[in-house]
Amino acid sequence: MSWSGADVTYYKRTDCSRGIIRKRYSSVEKKERERHAYAVMAGSGLTPALCGSGEEHTGSAYNDIEALESSDCILDFVVNAQHRVDAGALLGRVTAYSRAYLAVQGVPHFTLFQRSCSWPDFLKNKMDGWERNITTLYADIPDGLLKAAFRRCQRAVDMMTRGYELSLIHGDYTQQNILWDTEQNAWKVIDFGAALIGDARFDLGKIIWVNGSLEDSNALKCFMRAWEKSAYREVYYEQMMFYAHLHALAAIDWVLRQSVHDQNALTRGADFLRRAVHVLRCARSF
Repeated sequence: MSWSGADVTYYKRTDCSRGIIRKRYSSVEKKERERHAYAVMAGSGLTPALCGSGEEHTGSAYNDIEALESSDCILDFVVNAQHRVDAGALLGRVTAYSRAYLAVQGVPHFTLFQRSCSWPDFLKNKMDGWERNITTLYADIPDGLLKAAFRRCQRAVDMMTRGYELSLIHGDYTQQNILWDTEQNAWKVIDFGAALIGDARFDLGKIIWVNGSLEDSNALKCFMRAWEKSAYREVYYEQMMFYAHLHALAAIDWVLRQSVHDQNALTRGADFLRRAVHVLRCARSF
């Protein structure tokens, strides 16, 4: 689930001697989004290389990506304290590098708010769409909770995004997408299928959304400080919670839209809904 509309990731390791994985998409548009994201990060040393666009195969929608021999070395920032620092620092470097790139090269065409005036306008448009969808579909979530969350986010969007600078947003920065490169002895980020261009603090809200146990804890503070140091930016807890609320509302909207065509979607999406309600009920908010 992502704001960009990216679907489940499908990887297939090829027979190529370079060790390439082939990522398949449901549309050429989504393939191009990730290709642009890898182009932004090329030369950063923070991602594997994009080895080919698949354009030579008419009608296909895939990218060839350099494979990482990660074995079982997957980052775990819930349990491992050093991994929390590593994860925050890695995301901060992605932010700093992409911000500098965009300042010189300009914004790629895959940005989703190019028809809007700004990132805050893009967020307001997204919230308006979610609210229309959610209020017309059934969900076993207190109506008052949803209305309060929408009002809170809509009132706060200008204040919480104040001072934003355009950076590459990963869109799905979770531990499953952070792997160890055994050749370079470094963590690297994969799977930019949900990439956006906007306020980098958006990715920080995903950390709370995915890992509820990190809320207002030393673990979260560790991650935040490492990100700030590498990104050369400040972030406040209230801003992270603002974006966590947006991720929660987006998840509810996504599950409900799936349920229109699939009666089992609500059952399969129960964990999404549970985590969304948990975030929206967070007493200390913004």
